Amino acid sequence: MNKAEFKEKRKKLLEQRVRPTEGPEAVPAWDCDFNGSNEVLQSDEVELLENMTPIVPEDRPKTSEMFKEKRNKARHKLDAPILSEQLSDYPDSLNARDTVSPPILVQDGVPDNVQECTLSEPGNPPHPAPVLKKAPKTQYIVGMTSELNKRVSIISYGNALYYHNGYYYAYLDAEHLIRLYREHVDYELNYESSLYGYKDLYECCVTDPKLQRSEAENEPIYAPLQNGIFDLEKQRLYPHSPDRLTFTCIKAKYDPKAKCPVFDSFLFWVTHGNPQLLERFWMALGSLFIYPTRGKFFIFMEGVSNSGKSVLGNFCQRLYPKESVSNIRLRTMKENFGLMRLLGAVINFELDMPNTKLNAEVVSRLKQITGGDSIDVPRKYLSSVTLERQIKFVFASNHPLCLDGEDDAFEKRIVYLPFDRAVPDDQQDPYLGDKIWAERNAIVTKALHYARKLVQLNYIFPKIPQVDSAEYVVQNSSIKSAGQFVQESCERCDPDVVTALEDLYNAYLDFCKEKDVWACSRSAFKEALTMMELEHTRSRCPGNDMIVRKNPVSAFRGIRLRP
Repeated sequence: MNKAEFKEKRKKLLEQRVRPTEGPEAVPAWDCDFNGSNEVLQSDEVELLENMTPIVPEDRPKTSEMFKEKRNKARHKLDAPILSEQLSDYPDSLNARDTVSPPILVQDGVPDNVQECTLSEPGNPPHPAPVLKKAPKTQYIVGMTSELNKRVSIISYGNALYYHNGYYYAYLDAEHLIRLYREHVDYELNYESSLYGYKDLYECCVTDPKLQRSEAENEPIYAPLQNGIFDLEKQRLYPHSPDRLTFTCIKAKYDPKAKCPVFDSFLFWVTHGNPQLLERFWMALGSLFIYPTRGKFFIFMEGVSNSGKSVLGNFCQRLYPKESVSNIRLRTMKENFGLMRLLGAVINFELDMPNTKLNAEVVSRLKQITGGDSIDVPRKYLSSVTLERQIKFVFASNHPLCLDGEDDAFEKRIVYLPFDRAVPDDQQDPYLGDKIWAERNAIVTKALHYARKLVQLNYIFPKIPQVDSAEYVVQNSSIKSAGQFVQESCERCDPDVVTALEDLYNAYLDFCKEKDVWACSRSAFKEALTMMELEHTRSRCPGNDMIVRKNPVSAFRGIRLRP
């Protein structure tokens, strides 16, 4: 290669460094022809180029300046703004063939196939639209109530909910209401993430005026049995229906042909064969099976141990569904939430009453419930409920009832059933309860016959003088026992005589223990002495050891203990 050819080759190489992309001489960057003027140099030509001193042509003395000027022009064209005329038809011409790529500056150290590498890589795919999970549709709470009522019979009675389970109306709390909704309406609960919205469903049902129910004043007396609703007056069976307001079902059938020889023998042994007492037992049993409850009384079984009280009590309790029975102890009725269990119950059994005294508050509460008075029942974390139904009560104890005070009206409400014959251990039948349970149909049928007679007597049990004269109720007031103590163990004397309250009360406790009577509290004893017109004071009076006390103590003037 001579010098002229070398200069021409160099000139072409320099021109290929920066190629114009616009104008009449514009050539796309990826359309360069590498087969013609840009062929690969042979090895001898490369060696000649390395050994030769580069010669700058005379007609181009400022090649570097021209290169910089063209490079700057190319850079400025990249930042040129897009005119509105060009932008108007931009989407129409947006295709792979019409697109012109921006100029690429070929620099030393960059591989020659950089354009090919760039074009061979596929463009970034468009970002897919995010998948939005549909939120659950807002439930119309009144509509939810309506849908549930179409499938389940629900009533609002006394500010509480009850649902008909096919036999009777059972008490319904908030959790059970949601369970019914899932079972009959929507098991998935509309795919809600929490139960917060469904907790308002209970209040919506309670306040629904269409669900309000109350007992009719002249509703006929009936017995809810397994084979139907037995009308006590017409002596007929009717099918179970939500139209009748029943809150329990006796687990027995009406069967006039059934017999109960085992139970008849049991009652005959307990009552000594007394016909009047036998009638009272059957009337008491029949009163437990009829509704609505209208008599103001409760049953009290009292007597010795192993006399059959538990056998009869457990049989009666077994006849009721578990949710219809409560086992609240009488002394706990004065507690804040002691009556909550009565909301779903129709009868309360306490078959092992302790030998404790019933204060005036407990007695008053029992008289309210058995008398049909409306009482407010507090509930935890919920509003109180008005208890309008009369609840039946059955008590059993080895000890007489002891009242803290005198209440003749309370004593008149007691239906006393005595159990004064103990069964020897070697004569007890461990299967007696099961034998009696097998005769439940006959027992209930026979008891309903006596219940009809009780209704005709206006729920008044006939008196039995030889039975009712037993001391099954002890009316023991603090004034009465304290007065008896002062009369028998103390002397009223000169006001100068002072006796400490501690000495008097200790002697009073010994007196009550000896007499087997109830002892009142220290404060009640002090109040009783004050009501006897004894002067209370504080004095350093001597004690039983005749030693004068160091500090003044509570004492009474004008009284002293007998030697």
